[in-house]
Amino acid sequence: MLLHLNFSRESLQALDKPLLFWASQDNISRIANQAGDLFSQRALPTFAFDEQALAQHQSLAMEARFADESYKTKEEYKELELKIKLLEKQLKEAEAEGLPAKRIADSLALPLAKAYADNQMAQAALELVERYGVSATSVVKNLRVIGDIYKQANEWERAIMAYEQAIEKENPGNRYDLAILYSQLANVFLEMAQWEEALNWNLKAIEIMEGILSEDDPDLATSYNNLGSVYWNQGKLEKALEYHLKAIAIWEKILGPNHPKLAESYNNIGTAFHSQSEIEKALEYYLKATSILENIPAYDHPNLATAYNNIALVLLRLKNYPKAQEYMKKAIAIRKKQLPEGHPHLEGSIEDLREIEAKLQDQKNRQ
Repeated sequence: MLLHLNFSRESLQALDKPLLFWASQDNISRIANQAGDLFSQRALPTFAFDEQALAQHQSLAMEARFADESYKTKEEYKELELKIKLLEKQLKEAEAEGLPAKRIADSLALPLAKAYADNQMAQAALELVERYGVSATSVVKNLRVIGDIYKQANEWERAIMAYEQAIEKENPGNRYDLAILYSQLANVFLEMAQWEEALNWNLKAIEIMEGILSEDDPDLATSYNNLGSVYWNQGKLEKALEYHLKAIAIWEKILGPNHPKLAESYNNIGTAFHSQSEIEKALEYYLKATSILENIPAYDHPNLATAYNNIALVLLRLKNYPKAQEYMKKAIAIRKKQLPEGHPHLEGSIEDLREIEAKLQDQKNRQ
């Protein structure tokens, strides 16, 4: 039954009429495993969930999915791994049958690439985009995935090209989708240290979002946070603090005090205070960030490395060299797992550690 339902996706869509299903939690799992085409929101998504039912089952994981796509529970990672296995099997079969490249790209390769990226399998995601990306550029959704994966791989120019193509193809009436694309493009320019471009695209995103979203929407908080980072890099510290605090006010309201997105904002505010030589304030916010991130099981994220790195630099200025050494080593341990050899963030931490250890040795020699 479920297999027949799965392969009837296009026919059901052609009916252009809603079909109502009542499903238990167990049956939803069966649908996910045996009718993956129908369930997984690839091309022609068919399933939508009743809002009242969702409201009865809200959880931190559900909230986090909307606020920070990189934050997943262990259960969600297990589901993601099952999805990857299913898509890998279907992709292999489709390639063996010689199906058209565009059909494979739209229905299998790009969804699999996104699943790889969501599971931190960056190289596998990039390889799929290299193979099938050219065949997938007629669909805005695919271009966004391609841009995200190139961004994750530090292929900045190619990410920009994908996002710009997506913006050109996007329906102007889809204002929310355009705002998200503007924000994604701004983030690439932020990574490239092109502050004016990052500022302009962030402002365009926020202008749309403030007109169509509620004042406590998580996407708006993310854009405020990103804009704060741009202002900080431009040396406009008061503006940076203003927007980081706006972001924090939203995160605290909708996510509570222990969400990793809030930790990211704490880290950014700490950086702004650090730049103003308000060392104690900077340390306060850096420690707030680590207190959240350290309590997430198996959380080994670049944000935690950044927080450790920043704490070490504050402790260096406070001449607490032993603790500075301890935190910098923690940062380097994470960055070695996450970043390729020679990456500027990793090399910067290693260089800072050398300075800390030299000062620690000098302090010991004077004692």
